[in-house]
Amino acid sequence: MRLRDEWLVVRVSLSRLEAVYLVELHKMADEARTGTSALAARFGVKGSSVVDVVKRLEKKGLVVREPWRSISLTRRGEALAEQLIHNHRVIETYFHRVLNLPAQLACSEAQKLDSLLSWRTITSMCRALNYPTTCIHGEKIKHYRRCK
Repeated sequence: MRLRDEWLVVRVSLSRLEAVYLVELHKMADEARTGTSALAARFGVKGSSVVDVVKRLEKKGLVVREPWRSISLTRRGEALAEQLIHNHRVIETYFHRVLNLPAQLACSEAQKLDSLLSWRTITSMCRALNYPTTCIHGEKIKHYRRCK
């Protein structure tokens, strides 16, 4: 099964901070080196704080860490990051279109829930929105076969 063709539902317990790091690592994947210092700079924290979170993600099989080099997502980590991004975009779009929340509020509220809502709830939101192609910020929403 190829990641791009089929949605890999990854069920793992994540803290909000772990979810944020996972999504950020996904965004940084195209950068030459994604390491502790790059993440620390992005979040404005000390390297030791980054290492603590990355070690937890590594124990969950979501990242591979090469000490003093780089941090990369595993296939499972990539699937979960894409799932979180999908969830966020669907939730914020739902909040904006259905609940008429201002875009900024819809986004910040979605960020609190994107790692917590069940797949069934997200799928229901997608259906209610008629499977939107973009979120409220114009970013593409990928709908995998399992979503429909």
